[in-house]
Amino acid sequence: MNRALNRRPLSPDEFRARVQRLLELREGGRITSTWRSEGQNSAVGGSPESKHLWGPLTPIAVDIVWNYVSSLDLKSRQHPDTETAVTHALETYHTEVLEDAKTLGLYGIVHDKGSGIHLHLQAVPPGELSTEYKTKFNIWKQGL
Repeated sequence: MNRALNRRPLSPDEFRARVQRLLELREGGRITSTWRSEGQNSAVGGSPESKHLWGPLTPIAVDIVWNYVSSLDLKSRQHPDTETAVTHALETYHTEVLEDAKTLGLYGIVHDKGSGIHLHLQAVPPGELSTEYKTKFNIWKQGL
């Protein structure tokens, strides 16, 4: 993938289609989180501003890990002396996938919060969601 699409907020349907395309390009990915209630988000250490809180019928954020990465993670737990090397491999792989995601017009980061190193993707750039976006796509925050 060599050219980034014009980056703009994506509709939930566009977001879902582009995440699916990324999962086709990078086989073995597994979605581990989509929409969360405030209670679920708090339990996993999520930010109070997380895009996982918006939906709930049309999620605009997902977390993804890759099976190959999970295998490396398991090996590091069995052999603690390789943990640094495995952590580096996990971060490197997810960072490469993030570049593919950006090319598809997705917004995201690689981080190690809650479920370990994973790729967090969202339909919109960081920051406050506009009232227009929330209204147009009928998304809202739902409490506990």
